[in-house]
Amino acid sequence: LNSGKVLRYGAKILSKYEDDAMRYFVIQYFMEDDTIAIQEPPIRNSGFGGGQFLARTKIMKNTEDKYTPYDLYVGATVQMLAHKFTIIDADDYTLNFMESRAHEGWPSSNIYKILDKNEI
Repeated sequence: LNSGKVLRYGAKILSKYEDDAMRYFVIQYFMEDDTIAIQEPPIRNSGFGGGQFLARTKIMKNTEDKYTPYDLYVGATVQMLAHKFTIIDADDYTLNFMESRAHEGWPSSNIYKILDKNEI
């Protein structure tokens, strides 16, 4: 059912090091087997080569639960092993996927809930 579906998010790493502020990461969530991979696109003259930051693997968010697709959304802060990331954007496919399935677990992607909050 979810074969070949990959959700892609842009993220910034939360770090105490000033040089990390310019770094950008792509978090990929593979729906078919609930695995996550993190890539770092190269930035010219930054001193960071880019490439694979984290190979595709299952990541636990605590000792008992692994990450689900509903844990990843624009604005979320996630702990991936020893690194903390803030998700700042997503590609069009991912945004459309979340909006079309907002009732399943992405309430921040439900336009009707957003409109109701703005009317208050």
